[in-house]
Amino acid sequence: ACAVSCEAVVRFAGRYADLAESIAAGLGASEREEERRRELLEIAATCRRVPAEPARNFREALQFLYFTQVALQLEANGLSITLGRLDTILIDYYRNDIRSGLLSEAGAMELLECFFLKLNEIDKIYSNQATRFLQGPGHGQCITIGGVDGRGNDATNEMSYMILDADRDVRLVQPDIAVRVHAGSPDELLRRAAVNVKAGINKIMIFGDEVIRRSMLGIGVPPEDAWNFSLLGCSEVVIEGKTNSWGNSGQLNLAKCLELALNDGACMLTGKPMGPRTGDPASFASYEDVEKAFTEQVRHFIKNLVEYDNLIDSFHADHAPLPFCSAAIEGCVERGIEFNRGGAVYNTTSPLGVGPITVGDSLAAVRKLVFREKKISMAELREALKKNFE
Repeated sequence: ACAVSCEAVVRFAGRYADLAESIAAGLGASEREEERRRELLEIAATCRRVPAEPARNFREALQFLYFTQVALQLEANGLSITLGRLDTILIDYYRNDIRSGLLSEAGAMELLECFFLKLNEIDKIYSNQATRFLQGPGHGQCITIGGVDGRGNDATNEMSYMILDADRDVRLVQPDIAVRVHAGSPDELLRRAAVNVKAGINKIMIFGDEVIRRSMLGIGVPPEDAWNFSLLGCSEVVIEGKTNSWGNSGQLNLAKCLELALNDGACMLTGKPMGPRTGDPASFASYEDVEKAFTEQVRHFIKNLVEYDNLIDSFHADHAPLPFCSAAIEGCVERGIEFNRGGAVYNTTSPLGVGPITVGDSLAAVRKLVFREKKISMAELREALKKNFE
């Protein structure tokens, strides 16, 4: 299946080559048309080369990346397919082309900006209901720049700055840009990122390298991989080229769990039971009783969420295989296990706990006003909540 899908993508690229040659053949003999003919024939030659063969230069590398990105979007769900550490991936192609005279800095910037424009053409078709909340091409096609290499040295390079400059020029929703920052990051990287933020391009994300590397080591990722992480979607950490990450795999409303804890498991809006019975709050003798009831509600819904995620994971494994993705992600072909069946080297599922700050503020208020200062009773608090503090 991996071989068939790879052959299909090569044929897909070949159709673009055929079209470019066909358009070129129909052009006239004017100087402007002759220039366009040369462009089209270069496009055709590039599409004949990649992704069937390895890229040899900067243009071919970008075209290879784009065909792969489109194919992965077509095959899968079309959300949060990361482009990885693009400055590290592209820098050798760029330097070789500049050194050989094949490309100028301006020419490379134009190609990079065209690549960014093409990423914005990728769109996902939603249902009418979902479109109300998910309009536009906000797909989490994230590019990661900066960080360190395998020896712990700073990995920032010319391409890191070009990516920031190109994004500031293009000014579109995609791609997202994640900047890995560590103690050895050059000041210029931070300055350039700040310039983009000041310009109103509010999709620049800053990530602390050392904290994330420690967290990767803490969940069992070996040191030889922990340094080579990139960001997926809005903030999910993945080991580059080796990870099946299901982020946003369900959202647990932590504030609702606290509400249920303050109403013996019943919804304050409807009065219907939703969570486990955790006791009449009027009987809570201390703040710790509130925290215990809240924890029981959270545990109950986490258990349900895990069962829900396991069910969906099983469905994906049985009914939604991804052979092209399996060819692109390390571990699947080597082990003979498809991507959605656990073939990737690392497999992570990360549901979200929504409203943690609301819960923290609320628990602090309950501890202070009900139990420490005793300014209001638990019964008064519940009545205020049910009436939305009116």
